[in-house]
Amino acid sequence: MKKILCMMLVLLIMSISGFAQTLADYTFTTGTDATKWIPLSTTTSLITPGAGDYGVSTVQDIGFAFTFGEQSYTQFSVNADGNLRFGSIVTGTSNYSSPFNSSNAGINSPKINMLGCDGFLSDSGHVYHEVVGDAPNRVCVIEIFTSTYNSTSRNSLLRWQVQLFEGSNDIQIVFASTAPPILPATTRQMGMSIDGSDLILLNASHQATHFTSGQTTTIASGTWPDVNRYYHFAAPVITCPIVSSITANNVTSSSFDLSWTPVGTETQWDLYITTNLSFIPDSNTTPTDFANGLPEYSFSSLNQNTTYRVFVRANCGSGDVSYWSPYTVTTPCTPIGTLPFTDNFDAYTGATTTTLTNSNLPYCWSHINNGTSTSYSGYPIIYSSTAYAASGSNALRFYSFNLQAHARLHAMHRQLWEQFTHVLSRFFIQVIQGRGGHCRLLLGRFCGSG
Repeated sequence: MKKILCMMLVLLIMSISGFAQTLADYTFTTGTDATKWIPLSTTTSLITPGAGDYGVSTVQDIGFAFTFGEQSYTQFSVNADGNLRFGSIVTGTSNYSSPFNSSNAGINSPKINMLGCDGFLSDSGHVYHEVVGDAPNRVCVIEIFTSTYNSTSRNSLLRWQVQLFEGSNDIQIVFASTAPPILPATTRQMGMSIDGSDLILLNASHQATHFTSGQTTTIASGTWPDVNRYYHFAAPVITCPIVSSITANNVTSSSFDLSWTPVGTETQWDLYITTNLSFIPDSNTTPTDFANGLPEYSFSSLNQNTTYRVFVRANCGSGDVSYWSPYTVTTPCTPIGTLPFTDNFDAYTGATTTTLTNSNLPYCWSHINNGTSTSYSGYPIIYSSTAYAASGSNALRFYSFNLQAHARLHAMHRQLWEQFTHVLSRFFIQVIQGRGGHCRLLLGRFCGSG
């Protein structure tokens, strides 16, 4: 008679400012049941056996749309460390030690990792992938047979399956019916994460805990889940889905129109705009703007030649909000309507050193430098010295050190370049360095295609 141990842990952690679905809303069940293992017919490994420490698959198709958190995915990749990453970007092979600590929880995410340490795919290892069953109730099975990099337990293969269920979006982890001959001789972290602020960790007692930040706790060396152990994560019903198809139109140097497609029936949306491209808003972030009625919003009073990160989330009322959906927009330079055009370089911060590897030209200016000296590869530059400036303190300085003749340096204003190329006219400042270090400064206009 089969003895079944079953625990139910409902992970419900609601934000005080809204309840976008997170991994905290998944219902966790665990037990031992040999029938949970799904036999596969494939014998083709996604990672070449013997790939060792850095084995990684290419991006593979799940076989159907699968929602993890609130995002829908159709692809995944996996590596020898047991890290399964959702999405079109191949999982990396670094950050394998403590993959869910504060430094690594958001790396190679969204992810599921049941090894949680440095892995090693030996000649006897494999990673199989097969979709079983019929639509709309298919199961995508990823079977991982790998070991730890640690030399003590490297020859002891560890085997488990990650099962993704179509329709319900449930996740089930099932461990093999035979125990590894040598238990992992290293500490590990087992779990899954959407990013660095939404993760679930499992412990040696088969308990699942939700966290909103990376954790340092690990599973002790010498432990591995029971034979036939399963962990089942039942996905919540999404009540406020994320928006899709975000698009920017009528982009100018100071404004753009944003539109999106609602997936639900909501008529209100929150927006957040920032130039901090690394910032990711969460449920506690106060929106900068709001849209009502129509799924569109016009941003104005923006800076030219600036990249903005815009986030949109559905607001379904009574505190029920979706995840934020991101979009990136870069405003162009302000058009030059009249000539002559002047730009006062004294308005910018000039360099005080003569060696510069990166140009400090103001935005909307570009440069070309085909000189071979790395120390001066940033030229032309804005240089701060009253000795060179015709007035004020700054000057546009050209300098090149080149063992070859005819080093070319160009400083170009992008709008002049782009607006007048349609008549094959280009306005430029150019220095041509001849043999012996003699230079000619040319300011003017030439016609032609080069």
